[in-house]
Amino acid sequence: MRCRKPRTAWEYFHNNITQYELYRNSSEQAYVDDLLKNMATLPVAGVEEMAKKGTQIKLIFTLSDGTKLLFKPMRSLQDLFCSNQPDDFSRPSRPI
Repeated sequence: MRCRKPRTAWEYFHNNITQYELYRNSSEQAYVDDLLKNMATLPVAGVEEMAKKGTQIKLIFTLSDGTKLLFKPMRSLQDLFCSNQPDDFSRPSRPI
């Protein structure tokens, strides 16, 4: 079985993921720049919410070329919002 050569920046990105790194920091990995450019410039064709699990929203963006992106906001440091709570106050029941 012959494998075809990757044609898009997304395919190059997926084919070069290893157990140690998502991408190499070198000039021969220019597809990462192309990937980021596509994410920044292609129009969004649709957005849908992923299954409601956990406490944070997860959105699936579909770009105009059919590519799907998963968006999950970074976790915020709860200590910034709840600095007056005791240290043994567990995270799941901590008010935000």
